[in-house]
Amino acid sequence: MNFSVLIAAPDISWCNELESHLEQNNFTVDKVFKGKDAQLQLYKNKYRAIVLDMEITQHSGLEVLRYVRLNKS
Repeated sequence: MNFSVLIAAPDISWCNELESHLEQNNFTVDKVFKGKDAQLQLYKNKYRAIVLDMEITQHSGLEVLRYVRLNKS
């Protein structure tokens, strides 16, 4: 069974490394580099897990978490 994961972090090279590792272990991965994009992906898709860097820009990590708490079960 594939698990979908959202990676939301500003460091592109770190995201790519994590994505590669997760995909080798049969995870489906989406990645974004801005908080607004994270919220849009969370609105459009269901994820089993989110890897969220609190230092993300254009909506902070806390704003993204607040969105998840208010809008997702």
